[in-house]
Amino acid sequence: MVLMGSGFFFLAVSAIGLIRMPDVYNRMHALGKCDTLGNWLIILGLILLIGDMTSIAKMVLIIILVATINPVMTHLIAKTSYNQGIDLLKGSFYLDAYAGPEKGVVERSEQEG
Repeated sequence: MVLMGSGFFFLAVSAIGLIRMPDVYNRMHALGKCDTLGNWLIILGLILLIGDMTSIAKMVLIIILVATINPVMTHLIAKTSYNQGIDLLKGSFYLDAYAGPEKGVVERSEQEG
């Protein structure tokens, strides 16, 4: 029950982060971390609660799927947002790995797009 309660806490924190964070990149960070951990804790709590081998196998498969799909989709959303030119919060800095050594760290509001 402690694992499930902790999982619900992390899911609630991710929902609050979705509402409170100012831009898409901060929202993704809050959701990606808390959502994955919350799902894992709830499923681990269910594994301990149920105890049936068939159900445990299914829940372990769900944990593996969440562990692979959630980070990939978060990265895909971040890359698409960056390519579409969605701005960061004013005053945020980022390291543009594609810019080369002459640009380095730039402020997003100085960029075009």
